Amino acid sequence: MSKVFKAYAPASAANISVGFDLLGAALKPIDGAVLGDEITISESDTDGCSVKTVGRFAHKLPTDQKKNIVYDAYVMYKEELEKRNLKPLNVHMELSKNLPVCSGLGSSAAADTFYIPKEFLKNDMFKKSMDVYLSPDKKSAQIIVVFNSNPSATEATDESQELSAMAKKSFQGTALKNATVAMGGQSSKIKDTKSVASGDFIRTAAIMLIGIGIALMFVTRSLLQPVYILGTLLIAYLCSLSINQWIVKAVLGRSMLTWNTPFFSFIMLIALGVDYSIFLMTRYNELKEEGFTTPSSRILKACAIIGTVVISAAIILGGTFAALIPSGIPTLIEVALTVDVGLLILVFILPITLSAAVKLTYEGIDFGKYFKRNKTNN
Repeated sequence: MSKVFKAYAPASAANISVGFDLLGAALKPIDGAVLGDEITISESDTDGCSVKTVGRFAHKLPTDQKKNIVYDAYVMYKEELEKRNLKPLNVHMELSKNLPVCSGLGSSAAADTFYIPKEFLKNDMFKKSMDVYLSPDKKSAQIIVVFNSNPSATEATDESQELSAMAKKSFQGTALKNATVAMGGQSSKIKDTKSVASGDFIRTAAIMLIGIGIALMFVTRSLLQPVYILGTLLIAYLCSLSINQWIVKAVLGRSMLTWNTPFFSFIMLIALGVDYSIFLMTRYNELKEEGFTTPSSRILKACAIIGTVVISAAIILGGTFAALIPSGIPTLIEVALTVDVGLLILVFILPITLSAAVKLTYEGIDFGKYFKRNKTNN
């Protein structure tokens, strides 16, 4: 039978060691509510440690269990046992968070005031620190946080936003509830840049697709053909972006593309692909007057006529963009690779998808014809 341990930390636990608030630990509300945090530890079949948070203020704790202080306690416990060549138990910890985050010092009488020696106040170094960390009116304070990882890494940029959100939540219900929290530094700037770039990309893509779709409706005199064309271009774009990421990882040794590669690649590839599509569909409409009566015959003939033009243009443009690869600039290299791969995909996928779509939409599939053929063969 697995053992279960429970521990209770009263609201005044931080001050018990120095003799304060002993009475607070002995009080209990009439309704039976708990004035403190509780943790229940039990053996688990899962390797390592799992942490579950419940209680009124559980939503203010980090969602990543490895950022919870109780998980840090397990890590220390594991390290100490391994130093002694002992095997640590696999445990599950359930933390019942019944107290607000960061409420210990704020509710303590010991935190109402603090003492600084008078001679230290006149110290030049202390005055310089005041100028660095406090605003001239002493109403704003700066806290410097140093990550133990690359500040440009995704983990650090995400953590910078989590710290900002945690600080804002911690101020709720306190005298600083109306305070403004601002996050700066390299990690925060990179995260903000990514957020802005992502929003700009979505807006730009939506405007481009809507505008091109409307233009294609007038050019092709159809509602369905623009959908086929834009769908084909989006498939080619997504495929080329994925293939480019594999190339960059295998050849250049980088796990991710630069943040602006998808944006510029989208603009280039969609613009070039639409040109080829307009050439193709314009020729498709002209063939109706040349004796090609069925949509499938017209689209096949148009692909045959325009194919050489499209392939020639793709080769020329592909070579032009390939000239950017020796530049040594990551963004230019990745955009060039994405466009080249996308053009190669379009050369093959555009005639196939448009021919099939036109055939299925305008003519459908004559299943009776195939059934008759099978009967004849039998």
